[in-house]
Amino acid sequence: MNSLRILLINTEPTVLSRVLICSGHTPKEVTVSEAIEQLTAQPHIYHAIIINEYKTITAQPENFQALLQAVGIPLLILDPHASKLPHVSLLPFDIPQVLVWLDQITKPTVVNHWSQTGLFLMIYGSYAVPTFSECDLLDILSVSRYNNEKIGITGTLIYSNGRIMQVLEGDYAAVNALFYGKIAHDKRHMQATVLLQEFAHTRVFSDWHMGFYKNSPSDFNLLGRTDLNVHFGGQYIKKKLLAAKTFLDYFA
Repeated sequence: MNSLRILLINTEPTVLSRVLICSGHTPKEVTVSEAIEQLTAQPHIYHAIIINEYKTITAQPENFQALLQAVGIPLLILDPHASKLPHVSLLPFDIPQVLVWLDQITKPTVVNHWSQTGLFLMIYGSYAVPTFSECDLLDILSVSRYNNEKIGITGTLIYSNGRIMQVLEGDYAAVNALFYGKIAHDKRHMQATVLLQEFAHTRVFSDWHMGFYKNSPSDFNLLGRTDLNVHFGGQYIKKKLLAAKTFLDYFA
Protein backbone atom coordinates (compact mmCIF):
# COMPACT_ATOMS: atom_id res chain seq x y z
CA MET A 1 0.00 0.00 0.00
CA ASN A 2 1.16 3.53 -0.78
CA SER A 3 1.91 5.93 2.05
CA LEU A 4 0.36 9.13 0.71
CA ARG A 5 0.19 12.77 1.78
CA ILE A 6 -3.47 13.71 1.42
CA LEU A 7 -5.15 17.11 1.50
CA LEU A 8 -8.60 16.87 3.14
CA ILE A 9 -10.83 19.82 2.28
CA ASN A 10 -13.92 20.36 4.47
CA THR A 11 -14.10 16.69 5.47
CA GLU A 12 -15.17 15.01 8.71
CA PRO A 13 -11.94 15.14 10.73
CA THR A 14 -12.93 12.72 13.48
CA VAL A 15 -13.66 9.93 11.02
CA LEU A 16 -11.75 10.06 7.76
CA SER A 17 -8.53 11.59 9.06
CA ARG A 18 -8.30 9.03 11.85
CA VAL A 19 -8.77 6.11 9.46
CA LEU A 20 -6.20 7.48 7.00
CA ILE A 21 -3.57 7.88 9.70
CA CYS A 22 -4.22 4.33 10.92
CA SER A 23 -3.88 3.12 7.32
CA GLY A 24 -0.41 4.60 6.92
CA HIS A 25 -1.25 7.91 5.24
CA THR A 26 -0.50 11.49 6.28
CA PRO A 27 -3.66 13.60 5.95
CA LYS A 28 -3.84 17.36 6.40
CA GLU A 29 -7.23 18.88 7.19
CA VAL A 30 -7.81 22.32 5.68
CA THR A 31 -10.51 24.79 4.73
CA VAL A 32 -10.94 25.92 1.12
CA SER A 33 -8.91 29.10 1.69
CA GLU A 34 -6.12 27.09 3.34
CA ALA A 35 -6.21 24.61 0.47
CA ILE A 36 -5.76 27.40 -2.08
CA GLU A 37 -2.77 28.65 -0.11
CA GLN A 38 -1.24 25.17 0.17
CA LEU A 39 -1.77 24.24 -3.48
CA THR A 40 -0.43 27.55 -4.69
CA ALA A 41 2.73 27.43 -2.58
CA GLN A 42 3.52 23.69 -2.45
CA PRO A 43 1.35 21.73 -4.89
CA HIS A 44 3.78 18.85 -5.37
CA ILE A 45 3.96 17.70 -1.77
CA TYR A 46 0.49 16.13 -1.93
CA HIS A 47 -0.43 12.87 -3.65
CA ALA A 48 -4.22 13.12 -3.39
CA ILE A 49 -7.03 15.55 -2.58
CA ILE A 50 -10.34 14.56 -0.96
CA ILE A 51 -13.26 17.01 -0.80
CA ASN A 52 -16.34 16.43 1.29
CA GLU A 53 -19.08 17.62 -1.06
CA TYR A 54 -19.51 18.84 -4.61
CA LYS A 55 -20.88 22.16 -3.37
CA THR A 56 -17.48 22.79 -1.77
CA ILE A 57 -16.24 23.34 -5.32
CA THR A 58 -19.26 24.99 -6.92
CA ALA A 59 -19.64 27.53 -4.10
CA GLN A 60 -16.10 28.80 -4.69
CA PRO A 61 -14.72 31.19 -7.29
CA GLU A 62 -13.79 29.69 -10.64
CA ASN A 63 -10.10 30.09 -9.83
CA PHE A 64 -10.42 27.37 -7.19
CA GLN A 65 -11.74 24.90 -9.74
CA ALA A 66 -9.03 25.94 -12.18
CA LEU A 67 -6.37 25.47 -9.50
CA LEU A 68 -7.59 21.94 -8.71
CA GLN A 69 -7.32 21.00 -12.38
CA ALA A 70 -3.99 22.75 -12.89
CA VAL A 71 -2.12 20.94 -10.11
CA GLY A 72 -3.01 17.57 -11.63
CA ILE A 73 -3.36 15.77 -8.27
CA PRO A 74 -5.86 12.87 -8.09
CA LEU A 75 -9.10 14.36 -6.75
CA LEU A 76 -11.94 12.54 -4.99
CA ILE A 77 -15.29 14.14 -4.13
CA LEU A 78 -17.34 12.31 -1.50
CA ASP A 79 -20.59 12.91 -3.33
CA PRO A 80 -21.69 10.18 -5.77
CA HIS A 81 -24.54 12.30 -7.19
CA ALA A 82 -22.39 15.26 -8.18
CA SER A 83 -21.97 16.32 -11.78
CA LYS A 84 -19.04 14.50 -13.28
CA LEU A 85 -16.01 16.72 -13.72
CA PRO A 86 -12.95 15.94 -15.86
CA HIS A 87 -10.29 13.95 -13.99
CA VAL A 88 -12.41 13.78 -10.82
CA SER A 89 -13.54 10.62 -9.01
CA LEU A 90 -16.91 10.46 -7.24
CA LEU A 91 -17.66 8.14 -4.32
CA PRO A 92 -20.03 8.00 -1.36
CA PHE A 93 -18.60 8.52 2.11
CA ASP A 94 -17.60 4.88 2.41
CA ILE A 95 -14.27 4.19 4.10
CA PRO A 96 -13.39 0.91 2.32
CA GLN A 97 -14.10 2.46 -1.09
CA VAL A 98 -11.97 5.50 -0.25
CA LEU A 99 -9.06 3.26 0.79
CA VAL A 100 -9.36 1.25 -2.43
CA TRP A 101 -9.29 4.50 -4.43
CA LEU A 102 -6.13 5.59 -2.63
CA ASP A 103 -4.46 2.24 -3.25
CA GLN A 104 -4.89 2.80 -7.00
CA ILE A 105 -2.89 6.02 -6.96
CA THR A 106 0.58 5.69 -8.41
CA LYS A 107 2.92 7.57 -6.13
CA PRO A 108 5.64 9.45 -8.03
CA THR A 109 9.02 7.80 -7.78
CA VAL A 110 11.32 9.80 -5.55
CA VAL A 111 15.05 9.21 -5.57
CA ASN A 112 16.08 9.26 -1.94
CA HIS A 113 19.64 10.38 -1.39
CA TRP A 114 19.84 8.66 1.97
CA SER A 115 23.30 7.40 2.68
CA GLN A 116 23.53 3.64 3.18
CA THR A 117 26.92 4.20 4.76
CA GLY A 118 26.42 4.28 8.49
CA LEU A 119 22.80 3.11 8.25
CA PHE A 120 21.71 2.58 11.83
CA LEU A 121 18.86 0.60 13.37
CA MET A 122 17.34 1.20 16.80
CA ILE A 123 14.42 -0.53 18.49
CA TYR A 124 13.11 0.91 21.73
CA GLY A 125 10.27 0.06 24.07
CA SER A 126 8.29 2.19 26.48
CA TYR A 127 5.10 2.32 28.54
CA ALA A 128 2.30 4.75 27.73
CA VAL A 129 1.25 6.98 30.61
CA PRO A 130 -2.19 6.17 32.15
CA THR A 131 -3.81 9.15 30.38
CA PHE A 132 -2.55 8.05 26.93
CA SER A 133 -5.39 8.22 24.39
CA GLU A 134 -6.11 7.40 20.77
CA CYS A 135 -5.60 11.10 20.00
CA ASP A 136 -2.08 10.85 21.40
CA LEU A 137 -1.32 7.83 19.24
CA LEU A 138 -2.70 9.47 16.10
CA ASP A 139 -0.70 12.62 16.81
CA ILE A 140 2.51 10.63 17.26
CA LEU A 141 2.00 8.85 13.94
CA SER A 142 1.07 11.98 12.01
CA VAL A 143 3.86 14.19 13.38
CA SER A 144 6.45 11.40 13.07
CA ARG A 145 5.68 10.86 9.38
CA TYR A 146 5.97 14.56 8.66
CA ASN A 147 9.20 15.14 10.62
CA ASN A 148 10.96 11.87 9.81
CA GLU A 149 10.64 12.47 6.09
CA LYS A 150 12.71 15.63 6.48
CA ILE A 151 15.61 13.85 8.20
CA GLY A 152 15.57 10.56 6.29
CA ILE A 153 14.28 8.33 9.07
CA THR A 154 12.01 5.37 8.37
CA GLY A 155 10.51 2.73 10.64
CA THR A 156 7.35 1.50 12.28
CA LEU A 157 5.44 1.72 15.56
CA ILE A 158 3.45 -0.94 17.38
CA TYR A 159 1.15 -0.31 20.33
CA SER A 160 -0.42 -2.99 22.49
CA ASN A 161 -2.25 -2.54 25.79
CA GLY A 162 -0.21 0.40 27.01
CA ARG A 163 3.11 -0.84 25.67
CA ILE A 164 4.95 0.78 22.78
CA MET A 165 7.67 -0.52 20.50
CA GLN A 166 9.20 1.50 17.71
CA VAL A 167 11.77 0.77 15.02
CA LEU A 168 13.92 3.66 13.80
CA GLU A 169 16.32 3.37 10.87
CA GLY A 170 18.46 6.07 9.31
CA ASP A 171 21.70 7.94 9.73
CA TYR A 172 23.43 7.12 13.03
CA ALA A 173 23.48 10.74 14.20
CA ALA A 174 19.88 11.41 13.11
CA VAL A 175 18.46 8.34 14.88
CA ASN A 176 20.29 9.06 18.12
CA ALA A 177 19.39 12.75 18.03
CA LEU A 178 15.72 11.84 17.53
CA PHE A 179 15.60 9.30 20.34
CA TYR A 180 17.73 11.02 22.97
CA GLY A 181 16.71 14.55 22.01
CA LYS A 182 12.94 14.10 21.58
CA ILE A 183 11.47 10.65 22.07
CA ALA A 184 13.07 9.94 25.44
CA HIS A 185 11.66 13.22 26.81
CA ASP A 186 8.12 12.83 25.45
CA LYS A 187 5.71 13.05 28.39
CA ARG A 188 3.19 10.71 26.77
CA HIS A 189 5.25 7.64 27.64
CA MET A 190 7.77 6.58 30.28
CA GLN A 191 10.75 4.28 30.75
CA ALA A 192 11.82 4.60 27.12
CA THR A 193 14.52 1.95 26.83
CA VAL A 194 16.75 1.04 23.89
CA LEU A 195 16.29 -2.69 23.33
CA LEU A 196 18.50 -3.13 20.28
CA GLN A 197 20.84 -0.95 18.25
CA GLU A 198 23.09 -1.99 15.42
CA PHE A 199 24.40 -0.90 12.04
CA ALA A 200 22.48 -2.31 9.08
CA HIS A 201 23.02 -2.87 5.37
CA THR A 202 19.55 -1.96 4.05
CA ARG A 203 16.34 -0.35 5.23
CA VAL A 204 13.52 -2.71 6.12
CA PHE A 205 10.80 -0.01 6.21
CA SER A 206 12.04 2.17 3.35
CA ASP A 207 8.47 3.06 2.23
CA TRP A 208 7.34 4.15 5.70
CA HIS A 209 8.46 7.27 7.56
CA MET A 210 6.47 5.74 10.39
CA GLY A 211 4.40 2.66 9.67
CA PHE A 212 1.68 1.41 11.96
CA TYR A 213 0.25 -2.08 12.17
CA LYS A 214 -3.09 -3.30 13.48
CA ASN A 215 -4.43 -6.83 13.72
CA SER A 216 -6.51 -6.25 10.59
CA PRO A 217 -7.34 -3.35 8.24
CA SER A 218 -10.83 -3.09 9.76
CA ASP A 219 -9.59 -3.09 13.38
CA PHE A 220 -9.71 0.50 14.58
CA ASN A 221 -9.55 -0.27 18.29
CA LEU A 222 -6.12 1.32 18.39
CA LEU A 223 -5.46 0.93 22.09
CA GLY A 224 -6.24 -2.77 22.36
CA ARG A 225 -3.95 -5.77 22.15
CA THR A 226 -1.85 -6.23 19.03
CA ASP A 227 -0.97 -9.70 17.80
CA LEU A 228 2.60 -9.46 16.55
CA ASN A 229 2.23 -12.60 14.45
CA VAL A 230 -0.30 -11.22 11.95
CA HIS A 231 1.79 -8.56 10.22
CA PHE A 232 5.30 -7.91 9.00
CA GLY A 233 6.18 -5.21 11.52
CA GLY A 234 5.39 -7.43 14.49
CA GLN A 235 7.16 -10.43 12.99
CA TYR A 236 10.26 -8.33 12.32
CA ILE A 237 10.42 -7.04 15.90
CA LYS A 238 9.89 -10.53 17.32
CA LYS A 239 12.68 -11.92 15.15
CA LYS A 240 15.06 -9.19 16.24
CA LEU A 241 14.23 -9.29 19.93
CA LEU A 242 13.10 -12.83 20.62
CA ALA A 243 16.36 -13.62 22.40
CA ALA A 244 16.11 -10.52 24.57
CA LYS A 245 14.42 -10.98 27.94
CA THR A 246 13.21 -7.38 27.75
CA PHE A 247 10.99 -8.31 24.82
CA LEU A 248 8.83 -10.51 27.04
CA ASP A 249 8.26 -7.60 29.41
CA TYR A 250 6.58 -5.64 26.63
CA PHE A 251 4.62 -8.15 24.60
CA ALA A 252 4.36 -11.33 26.64
